[in-house]
Amino acid sequence: MGTYDYLKCDYPLPHKEAQDAQFQTKGFICRMDNYTITKEGRAIWHRVRHEEVPEEERPYYGKPEWAEELYPGFFPNKLEGSYKTIPIADIDIYEHGSIRFYMDIKAVWYEYEAIFEDGQLVKLITISPKPTIGKIIEITNNYGADTDDIVVYIESGKGLIITGLHISKCRDFVPNVGDEVNIVDDEIVPNN
Repeated sequence: MGTYDYLKCDYPLPHKEAQDAQFQTKGFICRMDNYTITKEGRAIWHRVRHEEVPEEERPYYGKPEWAEELYPGFFPNKLEGSYKTIPIADIDIYEHGSIRFYMDIKAVWYEYEAIFEDGQLVKLITISPKPTIGKIIEITNNYGADTDDIVVYIESGKGLIITGLHISKCRDFVPNVGDEVNIVDDEIVPNN
């Protein structure tokens, strides 16, 4: 499985139920650090250091639970609260490229891709769940060298909130920029 980092997205997400979630990402260093995408579209690293807490300041010190062994030689209650996190600085990491972040919320998978150029968020793509209606704002046919499929970017909210759909066929029409469309089972259909 490996490690990951945590990400909070203050930039508006298309799903209100996901707005306050703590997402996971493997797009940074993967040291269990915390990052934020700000409302202004900047990627911030919340740099911290860890200090050992003296035993007498830990939650179970001096209580009967302190000496409980889970198995021979392992006293988990002595470890509880053994380190504290000290904030050092919030650092704008001047990201360039894409960062995917994801989380399961009440059995629904939410996944987004944030694309940065010179430190600024320029696109926020919904990977899952897909919106059901939107306006085509960009079409590209260079998704992969070995495919004729296209990627259609559909604006599904305000600002830069868009969805990238990998489409191999459309129902009875050729998509054009500006078309109002519905999304049905990962296919786009005209919104008449």
